[in-house]
Amino acid sequence: MNCEICGKDSDKRISVNIDGTIFDVCEACSKYGAKIEVPSLPKQKIEKPFLRQFNERSERELFKTDEFFIDNYGSAIRRAREKKGLTVKEFAQKLFEKESVIHRVERNEFKPGDELTRKIERFLGIKLKEKLKEE
Repeated sequence: MNCEICGKDSDKRISVNIDGTIFDVCEACSKYGAKIEVPSLPKQKIEKPFLRQFNERSERELFKTDEFFIDNYGSAIRRAREKKGLTVKEFAQKLFEKESVIHRVERNEFKPGDELTRKIERFLGIKLKEKLKEE
């Protein structure tokens, strides 16, 4: 790390307040300001909420629905698209969707909304959702 005052390369970083501005400086330049103790924050696990998979029960309670995506809906879409001889780009153009959205749906990274689901089902002639079987 380079000192923000003199530019000297230093392994030890000291934060100081000089006239209301915080600088990271070397040991020698730390005398020009008031030292600031910067507490280190504990590392937190960052969860990716859009990629988190819900089980059927939690999805049912969360979305108040009795219909759920079939297992491996992305593979079913890909197979049906390939059966029609379409590339992802061509398929996306026909649905007026972004190619990246279709890629994510086919990899089961993104569950399409109701409108996109209906467009895919109609165009490919497949069923992506099924009713929940009562226990």
